[in-house]
Amino acid sequence: MPNLKLSALIALVLSVCLQAQDTVEPQLPGSDFRNSQDLIQQGDLVEISLLQDSSFNTKENVSQSGTIPIPYIGDYEVKGKTVDLLKSELSSVLLEQYYNDVTLNITVTKSIGGVVYIYGAVKEPGIVSLEDKDKLSISQAVALVGGLTSWANPSGAYIIRRTPAGEASEIKTDLGKTAQNIGGKSSEGSHLIAEDELYIPGIDDDQSQLLMNDDREIIVVGQVNSPGIITFAPGEECTLMRAVFKAGGLTKFAKGTAVKLIRYRGENRTVEEVNVDAIVEEGFLDQDVELLAGDMLIVPQKLVNF
Repeated sequence: MPNLKLSALIALVLSVCLQAQDTVEPQLPGSDFRNSQDLIQQGDLVEISLLQDSSFNTKENVSQSGTIPIPYIGDYEVKGKTVDLLKSELSSVLLEQYYNDVTLNITVTKSIGGVVYIYGAVKEPGIVSLEDKDKLSISQAVALVGGLTSWANPSGAYIIRRTPAGEASEIKTDLGKTAQNIGGKSSEGSHLIAEDELYIPGIDDDQSQLLMNDDREIIVVGQVNSPGIITFAPGEECTLMRAVFKAGGLTKFAKGTAVKLIRYRGENRTVEEVNVDAIVEEGFLDQDVELLAGDMLIVPQKLVNF
C-alpha cells in the first residue's frame, strides 16, 4: 500500500511540472530579454543607463570578440553573461573606482538573424543587423551604412567569410558590377551572410586627382562628441587637430594619448599612433599631422585596471 501512495505522489508532482512548462511564455526573437537569466550573445544590442550620471549612458552591439565599449572601463566582455551578472560586475567596478552610489539599468535586445560588419570607405562604418533575414544584398548593406564616400574604390571591395571551423576566406566583389546585376543570377560575392565582414577600400594612387580636386573627407570614430565624416573644403588646412575640433572635440572618456591614424593607399594599410593631448592641450603644434582624403581617426577609451 505505501508503494501505491508513493507512486501516486510522484505522478502528481510530474503532472504539476509538465503543466508549469506548458505555461512558460517562449522567448520571442528580436524582443527584449523576458528574464534576467538569458545569456547575452554576439550582435545583441546592450543599452546601459546610470541614474546618477546620464553622460555615462551607452548603447552598443556586442562585437565579434564578445565585448562592448563602456565609459571609463573600456572594452568589457559581456558575451555569455546574464543581465544580472553584468549589472553586478559593473556596479562593483563603478562603486570602487568612480561613484559613491550606482543605480544601473541594463536592457538587451536579442539579435534575430545575426549581424554583418562593414568597414572602410562608407559614411557610417560599423555593425548591420540581418534582422529576420538569412542574407543581405551588398547594395542594401551599403545603403544601411549611409552609402559610399567620395573617395571609395568600389571595384576593390572584398568580403571576409569564415567557416564554422573559423577558417577565413577572401571573396572579391566589385560593387559596381554587383549593382548592375541586381535582378540577375546572384553570385557568392553579391550577398552577405551572418558574421561576414565587408571591406571597401579608399581611392588608390592612380585616382589621385580626386584627392586634389574634391573636398577632403576624413572619418573620425570613437570617443569624440560628433563622430562621423568630417569634410575639409578645397584650400582648407587639413590636419589631425582640426579634424578632432570639427568632430566636436574629445569626450571625457577619450584616451587622447593614443589616437590611431589609419591610412589606406591601394593595397597598403598603415597605422600610426598620435598623441593628440600633446598637440591640443600642451601646444606641441609641430607634432600635428597632415591628413589625406580617406584617412580614419580612431579615438579609444581610457582603460581602467581593476
